[in-house]
Amino acid sequence: MAKREKVRPGALEMWLWVCTHFWVHGIKFFVEMALQEVRHSHMLKQLRIAMLADPLSVGLRGGRHAAELAVALGQSGFDVRLFGAAKDLERARESRNAPSARTLGAQVLSFRPDVVVAYDSLSPVAWLGTKLSRRANVPLVLIEAGDLDEAEWSQRSLKRVGAWMWGRAVRKCARAVIALDDQIRERLQLEGFASETLFVVPHGVERARFAEIRSSPLYARHAVKGRILLAPATRQSSAGLEVLIQAFSRSLGQRPDWTLAIAGSGSPSMDLIACAQRMGIGANVHLLTASEEDWPALYGSATLVAIVGEAPSATRVALARACAAGKGILASDLPEHRAWIQERSLGLLAPADSLTAWAANLEVAARDPQLRSAWSERASQVGLELDWRQVAARFQEIFQGALELQAASAPRRSTGERSMDQGASEAAQEKARTA
Repeated sequence: MAKREKVRPGALEMWLWVCTHFWVHGIKFFVEMALQEVRHSHMLKQLRIAMLADPLSVGLRGGRHAAELAVALGQSGFDVRLFGAAKDLERARESRNAPSARTLGAQVLSFRPDVVVAYDSLSPVAWLGTKLSRRANVPLVLIEAGDLDEAEWSQRSLKRVGAWMWGRAVRKCARAVIALDDQIRERLQLEGFASETLFVVPHGVERARFAEIRSSPLYARHAVKGRILLAPATRQSSAGLEVLIQAFSRSLGQRPDWTLAIAGSGSPSMDLIACAQRMGIGANVHLLTASEEDWPALYGSATLVAIVGEAPSATRVALARACAAGKGILASDLPEHRAWIQERSLGLLAPADSLTAWAANLEVAARDPQLRSAWSERASQVGLELDWRQVAARFQEIFQGALELQAASAPRRSTGERSMDQGASEAAQEKARTA
């Protein structure tokens, strides 16, 4: 029986197979490259970020964070413009007072933003940001920097009005919501925000300014010497500072080498001065009025940092600065502090009103220099995470995700609709120039 000869492909068939192979894989390669280019097109260009701060609550929540975040994003290559109550934003670029919603909206549209960022999901500017993001067909990103429990009755009333009038619309429009701690994130989830849109990014700090160990001229002027326990003062920390002074008098105040320095931006409280005099440690307690330029040296020259108070938004900045300076922390026992100080072993916690617990913690910290050194080393590592450059990089990732989500959910628009949007934007730009 004759063997069947194996049929070999001819030269023409081989040439066609090779051409088809390269043609199919070539098309696949170029399609993947095109999709990748479209996906990252917003990252390849300078993104324009319009930040809206609530003029009614910027003094209570978000003022410092908005200004410092705008600077950090600008240094990272974004084109950032801050809109809102500029007089309350210490480092804002705008110099006008809070404009009307119509004028403010025209200014934002004339800026042609790629992303709209608004503070406080229940504030009027969040509703304005919702309307502007829809009109410009760009994603809305919300930042929650405060807590309802620490607001005044007027703020609580405004938030109830916001929840009733536009809360649902803002939640539906937001592509991402950024909370400054886990407790705020949990509250937002209870308010109805989808868990996949919630992110936690802590408050940042200019680590380069606070990491330098230097002598403080303010300490020198007030003859503050020896080992220094620094206690940043806020409007909400008066009662906690009195407990700290009493605990200091029972512990470190009995030693000649320790000094308590209470520093704040306002005038010294007469109640605190009277408390120190009453405890007999007036010479070891100094109340300082510090400017923004004084804080890096105050933290850098301190031995320990005591953070007291019941307002997380007020103590959040002090916590970040203490970590940037690499200092051990003694703080009030709050859920927000447990997540950082206790879990990361950065210091000790005590109930805000417990005199005995504060005095015991001060004694433990004073008699164990190796423990203070370990706290300092771990705080320096956390300070690296809280550097504004790292925070800005995290915001960039969230902005990119919001842009991709917006592009995926946005319907295709006709040429006429695009022409109408372009005409509306030009009209808004002309209106902003004339305003």
